[in-house]
Amino acid sequence: MWRIILLFLFSAAELTSIEKFMGEWLPIVTFPNVVTYPICDKYTMTVKKENACTCGNQTADLITSEKGPTDTPARSIVMPTLVVENIEEVAPALELKCKCNDEIKRQAIFRLINDNYYVVYEKHPQNMHSIEEPNTANLLVKNVPTTAELKQMIASISDLKNRSAGIMCDPDTNYKH
Repeated sequence: MWRIILLFLFSAAELTSIEKFMGEWLPIVTFPNVVTYPICDKYTMTVKKENACTCGNQTADLITSEKGPTDTPARSIVMPTLVVENIEEVAPALELKCKCNDEIKRQAIFRLINDNYYVVYEKHPQNMHSIEEPNTANLLVKNVPTTAELKQMIASISDLKNRSAGIMCDPDTNYKH
């Protein structure tokens, strides 16, 4: 009996917290590769505490991502966000209907790869998905890797490695440290 309880407590403590995604992140690659222009804008992610949203029967955190200081005007995106632990949870999470203050909202799904990388998944616009490209995904980084390290990381992420990738911020050419 004690082993079961301890295992449950240990497993619950291992779940990824939304707090792991807070702070400055750089969207570096987009999937599928659409026409992209080289841009290296860091975003600051924060949790809006006042209004939680619901996605299905789950509570979703309301995340604000604000573009940092660059040559372009500031841009802020606010979306209900769910955190998943593995790729098998992404598609079902994208099918949930999300509401914030009785208004239906499009959600983002966050999946932590490690302390330096995470993927944000969103549903494709109507009739745009395929088996090869089931959703849109953006790979974000905290600390910018070399291009070789980035390609190695993409190759190690099972659901991204065979997808068409558009590098938005090439670490070796257009990223300014």
